Amino acid sequence: MPASEEEEINTFCYSCEEPYPDDEMYFSDHDHEMRCAGCSDEHEESMNEDNDDSSYIHNYSYKPSAIFIGNDGQKSYYSSEYTDDEGKLRSQLYMGFELELEVGRGVTRDACAEHVADTINGNNSDSVVYLKEDGSIQHGFEIVSHPMTLDFAMNHFKWNGISDLIRKGCKSWDAHNCGLHIHMSRNAFADEKHLFKFFKFLYDNNREMKAFAGRDVSYAKWDKTAFLNGWRDYDDTTGTYQVQFNGSYMKHAKGQGYNDDRYTAVNLQNRHTIELRFFRPSLNPNTVLAALQFCEALFTYTDKECNTKQVMSGSALAFRSFASWVKTQQRYSILSERIAVRCSTHGDEQ
Repeated sequence: MPASEEEEINTFCYSCEEPYPDDEMYFSDHDHEMRCAGCSDEHEESMNEDNDDSSYIHNYSYKPSAIFIGNDGQKSYYSSEYTDDEGKLRSQLYMGFELELEVGRGVTRDACAEHVADTINGNNSDSVVYLKEDGSIQHGFEIVSHPMTLDFAMNHFKWNGISDLIRKGCKSWDAHNCGLHIHMSRNAFADEKHLFKFFKFLYDNNREMKAFAGRDVSYAKWDKTAFLNGWRDYDDTTGTYQVQFNGSYMKHAKGQGYNDDRYTAVNLQNRHTIELRFFRPSLNPNTVLAALQFCEALFTYTDKECNTKQVMSGSALAFRSFASWVKTQQRYSILSERIAVRCSTHGDEQ
């Protein structure tokens, strides 16, 4: 059946979805779509605004002095200490997140950035989060938090500054170029045994961790060989190629080994933090909170709940043992629910 005259001469505008004659449509070099005159002007103005320097989005190298945020929101340039149950002076565990997102069509990056900054920071610029460019992001930005306690994140952080972006058409969970990274203060770990158990749990349970995190990507590799700086070398004795290691979990924990690949699930190249890079990002606050709760829960579990005998027997560092313990901790209810959903069904819920 031949096309009607209207079908032959009309093209639908990408933005308003109305039909217009071909000679009234304009092509955008930004996204390679056709728009009517009015929508084209708005789109080009939006793109030009985004190309200007933003008063909210800093360049990639921007790194202000860390502000440590306590349980009640008290801020300091110094991390705090506490006395544990055994009378030992310990450094407080602080966590910071890096959340990458893409901005939706029809809204400018600067408008979204302004909403995040004003809602979360209020009148105190960059006091809780700051925003940065990132090379992996096509049309968005990265939200970077200052180090905070889990209590502050759960009770005082203004998560609507992030969740409101969903209504603006922004996305993170379905943007495959985006990630969620959590930084944990390195000096909060009790000793090298604590770090050893933490590393070993993550890599020994990498199947469950991929299910929990919601992704398995090349820039957060779960390859134990890469984490331990291993390589394949020819063995004259066996006549085969064998994996050789330049480190071990304990060497890394003691600082005797080093990690020369930052694109591993656990990155050790930062001087003051342990970075977990494997989480799938989301604008849903509970997804980010589940990741933060996981970090503190595993920190506590490997510190207090696992002795050397249990670790060597293999039972303490099994994922099921950790999951069972989490269920008994009301503090980690969001985490427990997420483990139940994702690690049993491997679903794609945020």
